[in-house]
Amino acid sequence: LEPQGAQVLASYDHYAWGKYAAVTRNDYGKGTCIYLGCMTSSAYLKALIGALWQEKGLSDWKQDYAFPLVITEGTNQEGKRLTWYLNYAKEPQRCICPQGGTELLSGETYAPGQEIVVGGWDLRIVES
Repeated sequence: LEPQGAQVLASYDHYAWGKYAAVTRNDYGKGTCIYLGCMTSSAYLKALIGALWQEKGLSDWKQDYAFPLVITEGTNQEGKRLTWYLNYAKEPQRCICPQGGTELLSGETYAPGQEIVVGGWDLRIVES
């Protein structure tokens, strides 16, 4: 990559590629574009995208968890928040329920910040 006004986020330490950027960022208006000119690790990409989401106000507590635990939220017809905790693994998964509420399938109640254990290939639906 040849930056031409873009911010260089990563560069090469290589005799032939050292004059090029490996990762750049360019802001335009309200948008931001990240250009990758190399292969990166999954951990690097996660950190790069996570930092951008955080900066843009798009990140929330759910991004602290990763597959096989999938967490999503919605609102029911009564205007209450529903949070689905879906475990796509045979091993139980643990996470924190930040808002607390009542688990709709079991009737169990959770205090804000309490740990939730989602059994293997199971789910929890918390209304708050």
